[in-house]
Amino acid sequence: MELAEPMSITLLTGSGHTSDPWHDFEGAAAALSPLLATRGSVTVSDEVDATLARLPRARPDVLVLCVGDAGTSRRIPGMRARRGLSRYLESGGRMLALHSSATAFPHWPEWQRLLGGRWLPDESFHPPFGPATVHVQGGEPLEVDDERYTALLVDPAAEVLAWHEWQGQRHPLSWVHTVGRGLVVYDALGHEPASYSQPDRVRLLEVELDRLLERPRDPASGV
Repeated sequence: MELAEPMSITLLTGSGHTSDPWHDFEGAAAALSPLLATRGSVTVSDEVDATLARLPRARPDVLVLCVGDAGTSRRIPGMRARRGLSRYLESGGRMLALHSSATAFPHWPEWQRLLGGRWLPDESFHPPFGPATVHVQGGEPLEVDDERYTALLVDPAAEVLAWHEWQGQRHPLSWVHTVGRGLVVYDALGHEPASYSQPDRVRLLEVELDRLLERPRDPASGV
């Protein structure tokens, strides 16, 4: 019996203008890689533009983004990178974007459409880093010690997977978003590499990966 090919996962981490002073992107990649490796073969790269430009020709089964914004320039991904990511998702690609990825590419309007939301300067914020309860759609509450992005812009069509409450209001922490035939999951947790050693935080990641690998609904067919 011929064995199936292992799933290919590309993990892109921030560097240069796709990094920032507040997050340890290299450490996050080291913590994430063994978790992702339970689902397939993982390739890690900090060459964000070059990797995106090779999409969808060099097509992973899952693209994981752990990037940010240095806040020191107005740079956006090059034309080939922008086109590559858009075509990858529109044609059925799967993307998991983590934490600071909501702040990435602030001068590229298309990023909001692809991600299904974003961080809004002067409106989005995070409560102090610390213990918090995360409510999960259809599941038990999770207890994490992390930084929770709050008051994010979220596409009304996105499906909220997880949320937290702050000052009496519910704020999405994770959502599922459809782009063409592709599927995107965003997760606002993961400020420190140590976040990925917490059992409940890993449980949320597992829920997200399970959803990400489902067949998305085709709006044109109604199926």
